[in-house]
Order: sequence, then C-alpha cells, then structure tokens
Amino acid sequence: MGQDLHDGLCQELVSGALAARVLADRLRDRAQAEAEEAAELAELLDHAITQARDVARGLCGVQLEAGGLSTALDELARRVRSRHRIPCQFLDQTGAAIRGFEGITEVYRIAQEAVNNAVKHARARQITLTLTATHDQIELRVADDGVGLPQRVEPGKGLGLPIMHYRARMLGAELRVGARATGGTEVVCALKLPGPMSGIAHEQP
Repeated sequence: MGQDLHDGLCQELVSGALAARVLADRLRDRAQAEAEEAAELAELLDHAITQARDVARGLCGVQLEAGGLSTALDELARRVRSRHRIPCQFLDQTGAAIRGFEGITEVYRIAQEAVNNAVKHARARQITLTLTATHDQIELRVADDGVGLPQRVEPGKGLGLPIMHYRARMLGAELRVGARATGGTEVVCALKLPGPMSGIAHEQP
C-alpha cells in the first residue's frame, strides 16, 4: 500500500502541481487576476504531496529510504527545518549505512516521537539528532533546548513516552529520557545488535 501510494497518488499530485504552476505562469503573462489563485492551488498541492509522501514512508518503513536509517533521520531533520522553522541537525557518526536489520523502523519511530515532543510540547528552539555505532551497538540521541519534561502529565495529554518505551522493549533496547544539564530534554536509545556490526553496510570509499 505504501509503495502504491508513493508511486501512484504522489506522482499524480506532482503532475497536478506542475500543471497548476504552468497555469499560474500563463495567467501572469496575460495579467489575469486568477494567477494568484492558481499559484495558491499549486502551493496546496505541494503540501498534499509532502503529507502523502510522509504517509507512504510510514507504511513502507525506513527501507523506503535507499540510504537506510541515516538517510531517514537526515530527511526527518530537514522536514522539521522546513515545516516548523526550527533549527534541527542530524549528526551521522557511524561511518556506515545502517539498513536491513530487524527493528530499524522502530528506531526511526522513536526518533520521530522524540522530535515531535520537542516541537509540540517542549517548545524547543534547536534540536539535534545524533547516531553513533560501535562494533555491536547503535545509539540514537535526540537532544533539545526546550522547557524540559513536565512534573505531571495530564490524562489524555501524554507525550508519547509510553509508546517510545514500548518500541524500545520490542527491540530489547535501553531507552533513557531525562533532563540535560544545560536545559531541555535528551532521549537516548541504545540497541545491541545480534552480531558484530550486524545489519550495518559499510559505505564504499
């Protein structure tokens, strides 16, 4: 379903957006008042394309990204910068393309939830995602400079923490969520791999 959405609906929306831009340009050349309406239509279609691609990625999992986990996290940071106008950077300290191991999508979902919390609840002004790897472990770290964790979470207004812990337990990973010494919150997910560098494909020089 995710692949069909990506290759079908997304492509149709792209064609519609291109047609709307062409129409807007023609109307501007003729000094027609409807030119701005056509431009707004193209912009709405662009937003629809972004949302449809996000859904497609969610349905297909991180494997939709050719570069694996690092590429997916870099794209997540880019979307935060574009959509929320918040400085968000991804630091890849693995030196490898991490893909093809069981649970890669769950690690990405933990990062996604942590970033959403930083944007929506912590009111962060800056977010940093860091991915590191040793011979038998990968570690994801999401840090923000927001208001920190609340002392009490109102019923029905959870921060997704139970979901992140559940995903970590599914992987057999260690998840730590706490305050940073400099302010804000840090989420750390450490996952032991089944074997030495299992599932990690080194980039070719």
